[in-house]
Amino acid sequence: MPGYDFNQTQEWLTLHTPELELAWSCEDGALRILRFHDRASVLGHGAPQMSLDVALGKPENWLAERSFARYLSHRCEVQNDIATVVIAVGLGPLKLYDQYTVCGTLISRQIRIENVSLDERRICGLRMLVSNARVGCAETCFFEAPGSSIRPHVPFAVAAAYRREVLPHQVFTPDLPERQDLELSPVQGPGILALHNAPASNHNDNETLLCWYSSSTEVAFPYIEGIADNLTAMAVSLGHDIRLAGWLPPEATLSSGIQHLTLLREHWAQTLITIRDTLPLRKTHPTEEQAAWLRDATIYETHPALFGGFRRMIEALPHLVDLGITTLLLLPMWEFAHRRTRLWDGNWIDSGNPYAVRDLEALDPMLGAPDDLQALVEAAHEQGLRVLFDFVVHGCAAESRYTEEHPEWFAKDETGAFITPTLPGAALNFQDCYSFDSNNPDLRAYLYNWALAQLQRYNIDGYRVITPCNLAYNWSRRLPYNASAGALGLLPLLQQLRRDLRRIKPDAALVCNLSGPIYVASHDAAYDYLVHHMFVHTALNRMTPAELGAYLHSHFAALPPRSVRIGFTETHDTCDVNPLASGLRGARISRMILAGMIFCGFVPALWSGQEQGEELVIRALLRVWREYPVLRYGNTLYNAVQCESSQVFAVLRSFVGVHVLGLLNFGSHKRTVTFQLPADSLGLTQQRYRLHELVMDLLWSEEGQSSWERDELQHIQLTLEPFGAYCVAIEADSNRPQAAYETLPAKEQREESIIAQ
Repeated sequence: MPGYDFNQTQEWLTLHTPELELAWSCEDGALRILRFHDRASVLGHGAPQMSLDVALGKPENWLAERSFARYLSHRCEVQNDIATVVIAVGLGPLKLYDQYTVCGTLISRQIRIENVSLDERRICGLRMLVSNARVGCAETCFFEAPGSSIRPHVPFAVAAAYRREVLPHQVFTPDLPERQDLELSPVQGPGILALHNAPASNHNDNETLLCWYSSSTEVAFPYIEGIADNLTAMAVSLGHDIRLAGWLPPEATLSSGIQHLTLLREHWAQTLITIRDTLPLRKTHPTEEQAAWLRDATIYETHPALFGGFRRMIEALPHLVDLGITTLLLLPMWEFAHRRTRLWDGNWIDSGNPYAVRDLEALDPMLGAPDDLQALVEAAHEQGLRVLFDFVVHGCAAESRYTEEHPEWFAKDETGAFITPTLPGAALNFQDCYSFDSNNPDLRAYLYNWALAQLQRYNIDGYRVITPCNLAYNWSRRLPYNASAGALGLLPLLQQLRRDLRRIKPDAALVCNLSGPIYVASHDAAYDYLVHHMFVHTALNRMTPAELGAYLHSHFAALPPRSVRIGFTETHDTCDVNPLASGLRGARISRMILAGMIFCGFVPALWSGQEQGEELVIRALLRVWREYPVLRYGNTLYNAVQCESSQVFAVLRSFVGVHVLGLLNFGSHKRTVTFQLPADSLGLTQQRYRLHELVMDLLWSEEGQSSWERDELQHIQLTLEPFGAYCVAIEADSNRPQAAYETLPAKEQREESIIAQ
């Protein structure tokens, strides 16, 4: 085939394509060279490392720690401008077939594991690496992991200093989590890892290396390991720890999902656009026919027990409607492992966990009868509220009737014992639960039929699906599928359920608690925990507001377009995943974060009781969300408004000629800040403009000035309160008579601000 050439020497297997050169070591089969023909290789910086590893026997027993990979053989073919190279590698008792498919600049890699020993082997994981990578020189190279907990634009020296066995420095990730792994792909995050350079002068020298993993069966942890012996050997190994697991008899094989690599002649801003084009390769597609009402929703998450039961909760509905709530999300109301003889009081530790369900067919009798629940739903509908139920699919209480009636529905360890779910937050008492095997067809049929029946019986508007990010292996030996096959086993159930819910009720919705792309594409909206954390980190001065803007931009670029994201400062499990959230309740910081999420277009959600003492603030914020479509549907630009203060966050929203500027002062001091509004790109004409602060519905006045010429907006000073949040519409002075506004003096009335009170 013209333009393709493959040759072998004693040291290298080399493939030349019309655009790329790839070379594999004849010693261990690892890919060591990847480059454009006119550029330096992005691989090979540092001492050679293995590109494959397998956990054998136990999850922590990686073969490379005690065995060396050895190249055995290869095969290469080119057909229809696609080159396929298969490298056979020996590793301990296994033979690994490392297949690379090269199409243009896209490289797709898949592994097939064969047991060549005489004994059965227990595979517990597969590691696929792109070793010793760097783009350009170390001084101008940056690391990115969009859609994860990593801060944007990490300097390469920081990434090269990262060690998996050591907690990362806050310069790498502001979270400093107890665990060191990134978000599971594709259930919690997209799993994208990238290196790019930023040449100071010649943009033609830009390059970006992208690496990601896609599968519809197994999940994977993104893998990062730095090498920083000296400046010349500085490099980073990128890859994925795939939770591929199963029993492997002699001569049997096990295959992985696909790891993708692509080398681009692009700067990072252009790559973020290109990432959208990779969605089909990541087994994800934009959600079709979303429930339109969710984009406009305001969600209140609670449990009827906290109001005294079903009937008593009806009495609280007018208050929630007055607050601006449009949707009730009810935690599980079925019989659960209750530790009290009274209504659940929100005490997850001593009163029990409502998610530890004993029987999905029976309501908790302390809440009331089925007719009472039906009355609650009907009353909510009469007052314009939609109702969602939590759909518990992770497992059930250890004392559930299902453990006796259907033991085959549950995941088992290698001894045959039931497995406890690995869900964040031990305080939620999930140690009293057992994990479902989501790949069991009878279990899926039961859950599917149950969900349809509940929707029809109570006429609800959909479900929030409570899915664990890391489903348990099922090591039962008599299964027709691998131990790890259930990791994404719920997807067929949820995809079919969403379709059939819509046939019964055309505007029914599925909301997910996991915000990775594969779930986002199968649901109508997702709770965004990562964004919650990043806003909090910024408020705690672990990130800068500019970094938050860059993070949000890349976060959305890595996810399916048009996905509806739900923002919150508290939810039912932030007491565990972020205890600080509860501690911030009622503080200026908490108000600012909630306002900022609304200004950025996140559907607002509240946790039960969060509104107490904050009614004025929340009512005002939800009114603005409801009355101004620009916040729900507008184009979003982060860091497009230049600001002299490093502690001020600015987001610009535009929709059908309406322009709104969201401002957050993450600083603890009152400050007067100079902003440069992009008047040209906003299409502002030569006339006078007013700044209408929407939350307070007041006209902005700064040092006695309440209107500005167009050119003055390009260098305007505004005074912001500590931890203040402002939603400012840029309006032509002729749009409204001045008497229609109250004036907002910067010096006198600022301290009475609703958000910064």
